[in-house]
Amino acid sequence: MNFGVDKVKAAVIAIDLHRGHMDLSVATMPVKTQAQADRVLGNAAKLFAWCREQDWPIIHLVTTYRDVPEIRSHPFWRTRADDPHATRKNVERHNLQGSPGCTVMSQVIDPKKDWIVNTKKTLRLLCGNRFRFHFESPRHQHTYHYRCQYQQLCALNSRCGLF
Repeated sequence: MNFGVDKVKAAVIAIDLHRGHMDLSVATMPVKTQAQADRVLGNAAKLFAWCREQDWPIIHLVTTYRDVPEIRSHPFWRTRADDPHATRKNVERHNLQGSPGCTVMSQVIDPKKDWIVNTKKTLRLLCGNRFRFHFESPRHQHTYHYRCQYQQLCALNSRCGLF
C-alpha cells in the first residue's frame, strides 16, 4: 500500500521517563515504589536498546512549563493543584523548566541518537510542540510506537484531544 512516503520506518515515543516521575529523590509526581520505577526503566532500556539496533529513532517527550502561571493556565491542572486530596496535587512544582525533574532518566536515553522534545504542554502529542515537526516532516515520517508510564492516558488524549 502506498502511504505517500518513500520508506515506512518505525520510531518509538518515550513519555514520562524522566526524573519527575522515576527518580524518587526528586520526583514531584513519583511512581509508587522504587521497584516500580526500576521495572519500568529496566524494561524500557531493553526495548530501546533493541530499537536502536534496528535503527529506529527514539523520541523522548517531556512536558516542560516555564512557570506556575503557565501550569495554572490549564483548567484541569488548576483543579488538581487546588485539591489537597488529588494524586497530582504537586502539579505546580512538576516539570518546571530547569528543575531536575525534567531530565530524562539516564538508563533510557542515548544522547547521541535520541531526540528530546520538551515543548509539550498537554497530553496531546501533536498539540503545540516540536513533535509535530518530527511527525509530519517528510524526512522524519515514521510509524510511531508508544512507551509511556501512563500509556493509555497519553494515547487516549492524543486521539481524542481531551487535554
